[in-house]
Formats: sequence, C-alpha cells, structure tokens
Amino acid sequence: MFNLSGLNIAKVLDDKDPNGRERFFGKVVGLHDMNSSDDTGIWIENGMSDFYTSGNVPPIGTYVYVMFQQNDINKAVYFGQVKYNIE
Repeated sequence: MFNLSGLNIAKVLDDKDPNGRERFFGKVVGLHDMNSSDDTGIWIENGMSDFYTSGNVPPIGTYVYVMFQQNDINKAVYFGQVKYNIE
C-alpha cells in the first residue's frame, strides 16, 4: 500500500485545469503506473500561491514535489519542481 505521508513526486500530464484553480492532472511516483498511457491520476493543487493568482502551472512533463493534506489522496498540493532527472 502507498504511504501518502511525507514528500512525494508527481509528473504533470495535463496543465489545463477545468476549474481555473492552477491545478494540474498528474501521476504520483509509486502510486500510479508511470509507464501506462491510461488516464489514471489525480488533480493536484498549487500550494505556493495566494488565492490562485500567480497563473503559473508547471509545464507538461515536469516533475514536482507533492504532499497530501491529512493523508487524503483528494487533497494533494505541489510545492516546487524536482531539480534532478528521475527517469
């Protein structure tokens, strides 16, 4: 079973948030099959800006750091880009 606590890494698959809340749709390493082209994944919130004002969403293909509020898979937030290549 995947442990939602701590710092995780996710890959951005879609940067067009239908709700306009600076989220991206991505897969979390260790939680989702990173090699699959299926559409499993989660919407991940921006944990860095106030009231969704920055307009910055990581580009598709970017890896970012992710945490889960209260260990809830539906409350994922991202905080910054991974600076090394994980592939």
